[in-house]
Amino acid sequence: MLAGVKSGLKLGFRIPIWAALFFYVEEAIDDFRDTRDFASTVVAGLTVSGIFSVKNRFSIPTAARTASAAVKVGLLFGILQDAMALARGRRIDYVDSLGKRWGNGGTVR
Repeated sequence: MLAGVKSGLKLGFRIPIWAALFFYVEEAIDDFRDTRDFASTVVAGLTVSGIFSVKNRFSIPTAARTASAAVKVGLLFGILQDAMALARGRRIDYVDSLGKRWGNGGTVR
């Protein structure tokens, strides 16, 4: 039982570090690109999954599965972030450009 508690505590310290790294990388990409959208979330997920795969010495197929999962989760999480931002009234660049292309002046209703 003590070994289970010890293992749980180790995992409890590792997971927040990876999550913090993800959010730090996402914020750095947002600042570098000077825009906030789902693309930054996808790139941050791929970056952190790559670092995770290298650190854990995953084989190439395992690293590819990890990257694939990172793209899927990053895309879902990023689109949900964008949807919440739109609901709060924040403008999103790619939505504005699509609106202009479709002829409604870049407004989303």
